[in-house]
Amino acid sequence: PSASRLLELLLCIVIWLHTLLLLLLLLLLLLLLLLLLLLLLLLLLLLLLLLLLLLLLLLLLLLLLLLLLLLLLLLLLLLLLLLLLLLLLLLLLLLLLLLLLLLLLLLLLLLLLLLLLLLLLLLLLLLLLLLLLAFMLRRPRALTPARRQVHCCQDDGG
Repeated sequence: PSASRLLELLLCIVIWLHTLLLLLLLLLLLLLLLLLLLLLLLLLLLLLLLLLLLLLLLLLLLLLLLLLLLLLLLLLLLLLLLLLLLLLLLLLLLLLLLLLLLLLLLLLLLLLLLLLLLLLLLLLLLLLLLLLLAFMLRRPRALTPARRQVHCCQDDGG
């Protein structure tokens, strides 16, 4: 009897350690989720800054086009210089748009990773609940009368 009690106590200790380990893993996953949310917020701020810069560049491009129309009547040399500046601005605009697309792709990938982590968290919670339910439903079985009879017969020697 003492060996089975020791085994049961050891099983309880192992179950509680496993539950504690699962809780620590859940806490770690929650911290990782918070970190990912902060990263997503930073990416959104960067995206907004890039959009503002893009709007400013478009405004500057419109102003340069107006200036180009005015200077077209005056000098051909200034026209060539402004065209060169326009080309540079368009190249910069294209580069900014490419960077914006890359940031959007990274944002989508981070959202997908966040969804996967949430799914893993839900699966771990379900596993923890099933483990706790199995631990709560496991009770020592009492001897039924039929089993008592068998034990009495075995005690009598047959």
